[in-house]
Amino acid sequence: ASKLDDLRQRREQAYHAGSPRAVERQHEKGKLLARLGRLHQGIQKLKSQGLSVDSIAPQGGIYLSVLIDYVGGRTAQGKQLANAGELQQYLLEDARVGMVPFSGFGVKEAANWYRFSVGAVSPEDIDRSLERLAASLRSLSR
Repeated sequence: ASKLDDLRQRREQAYHAGSPRAVERQHEKGKLLARLGRLHQGIQKLKSQGLSVDSIAPQGGIYLSVLIDYVGGRTAQGKQLANAGELQQYLLEDARVGMVPFSGFGVKEAANWYRFSVGAVSPEDIDRSLERLAASLRSLSR
């Protein structure tokens, strides 16, 4: 097969990776639940270390609900993170961690809650992301 055919096949596989059947197959293999558990345990470890984070035990799917209570914090450069969107952007740039605030789903009263996806990451990616997240949060002043 040509490189173009290979790219088309990979694109098609990536497109279907998030389909309900693909998610179901991942759960059948235990892979998604294991990654969700790893992320949840990592967040709980950061909480036990004194960081203002928490998470709800995984309940299936590919997302983990995570509390990150740092809105109002200041970066090392002195910028105040005034809302969930600014905290989200800071963590994306500084920790290279992507997440979606609950406000993006119309839940305004849950301003410090975010959704993290484990659909396309390895266990090692999760560990490295947690290390970067911890370092970024520790660098904020409150």
